[in-house]
Amino acid sequence: MKKQVDIAIAGGGLAGLLAACRLARTDRSICIVAPPRNVDRRTTALLGGSIDTLKAMEVWSGLASISQALRSIRILDGSQRLFRAPEVQFNASDIGLNALGYNVPNEPLLAALEGLADAAGVVRVDARVSGIDVSHDSISVACDDGNLISAKLLVAADGQRSPCREFAGISIERTETGQSAIVCNFSHTAPHEDISTEFHTESGPFTMVPLSPGRSALVWVVANDESAGLLEKTSEQLSDAIYEQSHALLGDVRVEGDAQAFRLASGSAESLSSERLILIGEAAHVIPPIAAQGFNLTIRDIEAAASLVETMGSDCGAEELTVGYDKARRADIELRVRLVTMLNRSLLTSFVPAQLARGVGMFALARFKPLRRLIMREGLNTLPI
Repeated sequence: MKKQVDIAIAGGGLAGLLAACRLARTDRSICIVAPPRNVDRRTTALLGGSIDTLKAMEVWSGLASISQALRSIRILDGSQRLFRAPEVQFNASDIGLNALGYNVPNEPLLAALEGLADAAGVVRVDARVSGIDVSHDSISVACDDGNLISAKLLVAADGQRSPCREFAGISIERTETGQSAIVCNFSHTAPHEDISTEFHTESGPFTMVPLSPGRSALVWVVANDESAGLLEKTSEQLSDAIYEQSHALLGDVRVEGDAQAFRLASGSAESLSSERLILIGEAAHVIPPIAAQGFNLTIRDIEAAASLVETMGSDCGAEELTVGYDKARRADIELRVRLVTMLNRSLLTSFVPAQLARGVGMFALARFKPLRRLIMREGLNTLPI
């Protein structure tokens, strides 16, 4: 069966769904091509600009009551190295805000976006993209269930190993970091006080993000060869390991459900677009989970794409849009990928001068309030902190 729409979107996760909902507001017909998704028990920390996007799309009102405000971000040196950095805490009140962002459970966010997409008339094809073919005035998207989607523009939101990016012949400078992120939720006996705490260790960040009163989400970055051992632990054993790694900061800990592990990488695509195709989210850029940058960067991709589509006439996939999108997003993405990658490497290096330099930088942040304020203001626009 052949379907014809203005914009086809490959990928049905957070990036694809949010792109579909946002682009539907430009009065274009939208089709999502993606297999049925699994339940997602993770959470996403959204910073100020991202919350503004959800509010403008009238999604936030249904999520605010189940989301947790992040009023402070605390960075602690959890390493045993010679040069240890001082504690740094970024408080929303220091820049006149109630919160720096909110931690949102993925499953309710996905459900809200699915409902919004349905209400906007977004068509859904439960299949995978099996090929693309570009002509002078459209792009054809072949699906593995036999469907064929004809569109003016294809938005690739199909993840780190994006098939659409490969079909388009776009390469990506992607480097494995040698790390895995252990992800789970847990309850605890001491209050988190709306503070997201990030211990910087020799293997990467150990981050506890408030989820609700007495509960937090964990992202524990370890070396790849350590991840299997953590996943093999019983719930009680993993709870004990988290208690120890957190220095009992949140009291007694009890893990909820099963933990998951994700291999980490960093990099960006050599081009963010090709003829009648643009890349968003992890199809375009991959970064380690530091300072809540990943999905907030994706939302900036989506806003840039929507802003350009709004300026186009009937052909919303013309060269003016694809070239303009690459120009609009290139510098922002490259800067953030490099900065987050550099910060991650600074945690892993055994090179003493690099450790000393990082310690001096953290000391400056801890000591000088105007510098912290500047970093926080930029951080709300997704500049790493």
